[in-house]
Order: sequence, then structure tokens, then C-alpha cells
Amino acid sequence: MAEIAVTLLIDKLVQLLVQEAKLLNSVHREVVGIGDEQVFPKRCQCKSRERRPPRRHESVGEANHGSCGGTTNAAWHDPRVGSLFIEEGEVVGIESTRDELVSWLVGRETRRSVISVVGMGGIGKTTLAKKVYENDSVKGHFDCRVWITMSQLYNMQKILMAMTKQIQQAKKFAPGEIDMMDEITIICKLRQYFQQKKYVVVFDDVWKLQFWDIVKHALPCHNRGSRIIITTRSDHVGTCCKESSSDQVHKLQPLSQEKAWELFCRKAFQSEFQRSCPIELVRLSLDIVRKCEGLPLAIVAIGGLLSVKEKVPSEWQKLYDGLSSELESNPQLTGIKKILSLSYHNLPYYLKSCFLYFGLFPEDYSVTDSRLFRLWIAEGFIKGNKG
Repeated sequence: MAEIAVTLLIDKLVQLLVQEAKLLNSVHREVVGIGDEQVFPKRCQCKSRERRPPRRHESVGEANHGSCGGTTNAAWHDPRVGSLFIEEGEVVGIESTRDELVSWLVGRETRRSVISVVGMGGIGKTTLAKKVYENDSVKGHFDCRVWITMSQLYNMQKILMAMTKQIQQAKKFAPGEIDMMDEITIICKLRQYFQQKKYVVVFDDVWKLQFWDIVKHALPCHNRGSRIIITTRSDHVGTCCKESSSDQVHKLQPLSQEKAWELFCRKAFQSEFQRSCPIELVRLSLDIVRKCEGLPLAIVAIGGLLSVKEKVPSEWQKLYDGLSSELESNPQLTGIKKILSLSYHNLPYYLKSCFLYFGLFPEDYSVTDSRLFRLWIAEGFIKGNKG
């Protein structure tokens, strides 16, 4: 019986890995899988898709997120767009952080300083940054404001051009002049312009530290009280962008249970009060909120879906029981998968295998880190380094 159980678990892992191999994008000649032939005997490769120029709806980074091995070239719509247009009354759980960041932006510190807002996908970094950026106090405090949306794949020259075009009217560049400039020239032009200004620039969703190593040269470190906001999922990016004592790293935390419940009620029942939830749905609703683990993206998406469903336990229980399949098939929830999968696809291939290994364990199963490390080593996923 034990051998049968192990075989079934291995088969499950193989299915997950084969599915993942089909989804990987832009991987050239990299074998995805487990070294042990008994567990994963097939070598899986994924042909990279031909890159295309970004469409107008995409960010200035080259947002080319397609499924591997597919025959269609469907447009990829940035799922973060909705975060830029959330009404003030819909904001829950970030009010104190928003006010803190606004105070920092308009504070007395004269040195140019950088604040990195760090947190997992869907936790509300873009929403927070946008509310700070659009704050009336911030608008009136700075001579110029620039917002740049990043992506995993970015084109440095296009980012610099986008910054220039946002200040083009004030700078009065000649028509077509920007398009003829090289990277160094654009940096010099931006630096010259910003040197005389108190500016605030937001770079939303930064993935690579190399980006900051270049773009910071376009943003002079003068004593006019300028500010830069960087949102990122990477702790490493956030830490490395801190170059002086005036720079800060703010780690954004999931919503508390109380705030998560308030946000859920606003979405599911169009109310912030618990009494708006029918008594027969309270237990199920709380279970659903707990399942979201304080992630605003998940709470908003699932709450919005439930708002149009009949308010009866059977309907809500059905969604709760089939939440995994709903994430795959329901158009209203696909945004969650898209946003969270960006973090997964950013992992190197060997860490993807480590992550997928959790498919061997039942849901809510407890495993110690030391045991997990030994299992990864036994499977050949990770190797020891000297020292």
C-alpha cells in the first residue's frame, strides 16, 4: 500500500511538472524537472516565443507574457491596471501607511531620497503608491511628477523616453527630437531638467536592480527635497536602492483579519459592516476571508464574484470547495493567477522545481524546513556550496 501511495504522489508531481513545462516562457535549452529519472524521466523544453514590440496598452517594459508552446499570439493585458483607478472610498487597510508616506514626501528633508515599497504580488503596492502620488498635498509640493510602470522585461531606452515625454511639454522638446536620442543623451537631458526642479518620480513594479543602477543617473541628488518611490516584490531590490540614511524601505504587510473582513464585506455585500452578512453565511464568509490570507487582490476578486451570486450557503460553499478550479476557469479571477504567476515565473528553473515539490504534500500539511531541505538535496534540486 505504501508503494502505491508513493507512486500516486509521484504521478501527481509528474503531471504538475509537465504542465509547468508547457507554460514556461523564453527558456532556451533548459531542462525543467527533477534529476531523478524515476520521478521525472522525460526532458521538457520550451521554445521561446518570438518577441514583438509592446502594444499601446502595455507598460514601457516589454510585457510579453505568453504561454509556451501555444500557437496563438493573444494580447497580454496588464492585470495591474485596475489598481491605478481604485476610488478613495474603496481603499481599506493602507490609510495609515498612505498618510505616513505622504508626510515623508512633503517633509523637511532636503536631500533627494528614495523609498522602496516592498511586498508580494497583489498586496497593494501599486494602489498605495498611486494614492500617495495623487494626493493633493503631494501634487502641490513638487514642481513635476513622473509615473513609470515597469515590468519583468523592460527596455531601458523606452523607459527613459517615457520619462522624457511626460515632461516634454514643460521642456519644449522639438517634435521627434526624443526619438533620435541615444540612451546617454536622454539621461543627460533628464538630469539637466531635473537639476532645477523639486521632483517626485514613481517606478512601479521594479524587478531588476540593474534598472536602478542606470536610471538613478538621470535623477540628480541635489538638495531641493526631491523624492523617488520604487515598488518591488524583491527584498533585494528594495535593500540595494537604499544608498543613504535618508532612504527608506517599507515592507508592506497583509491585511489584518479585521481589515480583511471589512474589505470583503465592502465587495461581497457593498457594505463595510459585519451585520450586512446574512447570519447563515458568516462562517463560510470568514473561512473564505481566512483563505485569502490578507491579500487584498484575492479578497477583492473573490468578494466581487460573490457579490453577484445568490446569497445562499450552497452557492458559497460550492465556490469555496472549488476555489482552485475557479481560479483556473473563472474570468473574474484570472487576474489573481496572472499577478501571482509573475513572481513564480521570475524564479530560476531550479527553484521552480523546489516550489513544485510542495505538490507532494496534502493541503495544510506541516513539514519542517530541515526535512524539506534534505528532500530537495536527495532529489538533486539543490547542492551544497563550500563554506
